[in-house]
Amino acid sequence: MDYLFFDIESAHGNFSIGAMCSFGYVLCNEKFDIIDEDDILINPELKKWDWYVVKNILPYSKDVYNSMSSFPNSYERIKALLTRPNTMILNHGIENDVLITTSTIRRYKLEQFSFRFYDTALFYKKYTNTKNTLSLDKVSEEVCYEEPRTTHPSLEDAKRVYRIMMTIAISKEKTIKELFDEYPYCDGEAVEGKAIFNRSKPIVDFKTNKYNRSYKDFYRTFVIRHAINNESNSRFNGKTYSIDTNYLENNFVESMYIVEIMSSFGAKYQFKASESDIFIEKPIKKWDGSLAHSIMAGYVQKAIDDGKKIEVININDFLKEIDFKKEDVNAFIDMLEKSKPNCIFIR
Repeated sequence: MDYLFFDIESAHGNFSIGAMCSFGYVLCNEKFDIIDEDDILINPELKKWDWYVVKNILPYSKDVYNSMSSFPNSYERIKALLTRPNTMILNHGIENDVLITTSTIRRYKLEQFSFRFYDTALFYKKYTNTKNTLSLDKVSEEVCYEEPRTTHPSLEDAKRVYRIMMTIAISKEKTIKELFDEYPYCDGEAVEGKAIFNRSKPIVDFKTNKYNRSYKDFYRTFVIRHAINNESNSRFNGKTYSIDTNYLENNFVESMYIVEIMSSFGAKYQFKASESDIFIEKPIKKWDGSLAHSIMAGYVQKAIDDGKKIEVININDFLKEIDFKKEDVNAFIDMLEKSKPNCIFIR
């Protein structure tokens, strides 16, 4: 197994605008022999730079960054590094770097990708049994006796993470993987702009079949991981869709199975219903016989009133159209369990 230590810098303090300006990394093997290292400088193409970042964080002038090529020219290289097989991806305080990466990808309308990661900041907090998460400079000072810095070259930050983990691993006579196994729940997956940590496995209760907020990350990851069959002849191919919360909250298993079916039809799940092409609605009948609509349905109707073209389909009509069979759901759950998801099932 190899190790990739990386660090990212943004040209702006608002990480959500997509202004990555450097990607530094160190790639080594289990013996800590360096295979490759580089500081990929990127032109963030900003009209207005963040003066505080330029003055206090970035190691180079605006002219240096502006002379570089823009992010699309480095996209494939960065993607290949972060998704490199048989490689542990390590970063100190991963959440901001995930946000910078995905927002920059979104800004240039490139394809998002997910990757597994190991957070050394969270690891060191557990390793030292301290209350607070320490900065990279503080940890490197404690472990490697290195001086704090005023600016932050991405490659130097990546090297500091490399030296920290190498020092600890050698002193404990363990591999980095063994260290993270000893202090669990410091790893996770970057999915759609969010660092989802494996801090604990949610218990998904298929007996009650009800959705609750503790399933949020599990459900989101399940949806995003589904490959879309773009060669389908279904009328749903190329469309986005949303499932009414009235249905999802009381039919969690069936909702997941719908995602499975719709992915095979070439359709993509849209978490924001008001931006979907198709809204699968489930009105609830009240005691007086009238129908109650969800808050989500209200947002969809407002979007339609504002001119958005959204096809609203009643859940019963939709299930008939996709040939939904209740008896297939158990086989679907069996398939889920065999895939070893990050959850515990109760059936």
